[in-house]
Amino acid sequence: MDSYDVAIVGGGPVGSFAASSILSQNKALQVAVFEHHQKSGFPPHCSGLIGIDGLKKLKIYHSLAKHVSFNQIKAAKFFSPSGRSFIIDRKQNELLVVDRPRLDSLLAKQAYKHGASFQYRSVVKRITRSKQGLNWIISGISPDTRKFEVVSNIIISAEGHHPRILPQAGLQPPSKKWFLPAFQFELENVSDIDRNFVELYFGSKFAPGFFVWLIPLNDSRTRVGLAIHPYLAKGVRKRLSFVTKKHPILSKKLKKSKLVNSWGGFVPASGPIPRTFTNGFMVAGDAAGQTKATTGGGFNIGGYCGYLAGKVAAESAHVNNYSSNFLKKYQQLWQSVFEPELSLMKFFRRGLSFLPDKKLESFFNIAIQTGIDTHMQKIQNIDLHGKALLKYSLTPRVLIQGLRLIPQTVVSLFQGLFI
Repeated sequence: MDSYDVAIVGGGPVGSFAASSILSQNKALQVAVFEHHQKSGFPPHCSGLIGIDGLKKLKIYHSLAKHVSFNQIKAAKFFSPSGRSFIIDRKQNELLVVDRPRLDSLLAKQAYKHGASFQYRSVVKRITRSKQGLNWIISGISPDTRKFEVVSNIIISAEGHHPRILPQAGLQPPSKKWFLPAFQFELENVSDIDRNFVELYFGSKFAPGFFVWLIPLNDSRTRVGLAIHPYLAKGVRKRLSFVTKKHPILSKKLKKSKLVNSWGGFVPASGPIPRTFTNGFMVAGDAAGQTKATTGGGFNIGGYCGYLAGKVAAESAHVNNYSSNFLKKYQQLWQSVFEPELSLMKFFRRGLSFLPDKKLESFFNIAIQTGIDTHMQKIQNIDLHGKALLKYSLTPRVLIQGLRLIPQTVVSLFQGLFI
């Protein structure tokens, strides 16, 4: 039976960051990455919009991003259900539109060069404690459909949405109710778009529980997608087709467009799980709810948490201590960076998803009248906007104008928290 110091389940960016982090500290460690797909990054699931500041923090902006970038974005335009809009212009490029499959593949190659062993088309089915309780036995199905078993001192779950092994380790997984079905078209020959702007369209007629997005790749090619809350609607692909034909603003831009590609997935909006470690086990990324529930983005946050999990795993191996008491350092580290931001964004998502359009329209009116555009220009890191939204919501002008919306917002929040 093969034996490893660290086994990582999931060969996406979080798993690759974890593997590189471990081996950059100790190249002698045996690290295996188990990925159930044939290649990292395939099939694609993401919209491919990533914050530049976060990429710089991950130290990959200059070395990798230039090879996978389609476009850079400096502003976002928000549309209400009736079509009213406001713009948040950051005045400089803040977001990168990337080729995610290629980016994920490059990160995996980087981890491989560090010394990680990638086991593709290997589906991890079960993890159990050894009889001595000192390590994990990992079992699954190999590419040739034969069963395999390996032993590892530490497991890092980087499984993404709907994690399989997390409950087997005794940890609470993210709520499935808040992994929102999503679908995206890539279109060419699109008219009337500004390549410096992303556009977000709200309203229950088209994207109940979330929003529609338009992300330009260049002056005539764009990605258009949406997510919906499964309690409010079904049929996400048909709904996106309906949006492209019937949305009063978007349909005009897409009238002469041609479909180039399409893919689906889930927008993770669950918020962080309460505990991300136990004896010989850590979890990072979507599987830990380490994403922005407001927008569903998680590449930078999940990637950095993967790096931290790898850092702690290497330290754990160095001192031969795989106990929960030692690995709790991982949770302390990521929470010191990302809490309470992630939890605040979770509560904003819960409060917004079940608002009726009439109330959502009122919020847009308040935002326009009270200068949300000016307020949000001051955020230092757009990946972490929870505190800024809270501060804005508590300003006197917003509070006074929003008093009449509090009852419905509370109802929506409770719906979101207790469904």
